[in-house]
Amino acid sequence: MKLISVIILTYNSEKFIEECLKSLEDDGYDNKEVIVVDNASIDRTREIVEKYIPHSRMNIKYIQNEINRGCCGGNNDGFLTSKGEIVIFLNPDTIVTRGWINELIQPMLEDEKVGVTGCKILYPDRKTIQHCGGIIRPNGFTDHIGNRGEDKGQYDEIREVDYVTGAAIAVRRNVFEELDGLDMDYFPAYFEETDFCVRARKKGYKILYVPKAIIIHYESASLTVYSPGFHTAYAKARVKFLFKNYSLKHILTKALPFELKWYLKKWSKGLRRYQIKAYIHSLLFFTKKLFRKKLKNLIIEGGRQE
Repeated sequence: MKLISVIILTYNSEKFIEECLKSLEDDGYDNKEVIVVDNASIDRTREIVEKYIPHSRMNIKYIQNEINRGCCGGNNDGFLTSKGEIVIFLNPDTIVTRGWINELIQPMLEDEKVGVTGCKILYPDRKTIQHCGGIIRPNGFTDHIGNRGEDKGQYDEIREVDYVTGAAIAVRRNVFEELDGLDMDYFPAYFEETDFCVRARKKGYKILYVPKAIIIHYESASLTVYSPGFHTAYAKARVKFLFKNYSLKHILTKALPFELKWYLKKWSKGLRRYQIKAYIHSLLFFTKKLFRKKLKNLIIEGGRQE
């Protein structure tokens, strides 16, 4: 039985963390370590976790970050502490079902080219689908397969997908190391798992949706879905993702036409301002990044000449 590391990144998660840990306790996989990384919560998260640890059958480690390092920074911190051959990143606002880990890792045990696996994710009513794998549109917009539909077994086959959501994602340790972890440019959150899956697929690894690995997800405990904050963060991350992962030819011939069609739809009217702000933000972001890179190179060259 392989050692599995489960990394739970928390931020003001007092409402969810204990229930999440209890479900992991009873998931049926014994050879696991649980690493809770707290991104500088200001609620009772730390108190609850530290109170839970002495009475748990699991090996639980607790990491307290002094500042909020975002989704990528916090999860990367947890990975550095982990020892498992397979690492699972799990949101604190989740409940896992029995047998979840066994199902999630099985495809990796059978095929070394499977680099990433993800779950069937249900809403708290346990019958409405939240995620059965993800689709990436030509302009970087993402969709969850089956979202808001009733789970009738219509997505009960393992299959390759564009990406799987970071709410519960399993990654081979060697793949995570090969890709240098999650990209810190996606701060505070959104698109980090999409970016990771795209980069993994470019390296020849498979991204699989595993329907028998089922979790319940309350969804976006730290940032309300479809709030102004959500739309702002999502839009900025999407534009970064697009320019980081696709060629200029793709952007001009596929992404741009798709984007323009989206802009012409009536229902997109209320969201356009977020996209415009995201373009401006990304232009400034990449300009600063290019400037810093050139400055760093100049410093290095100057040091060599001395």
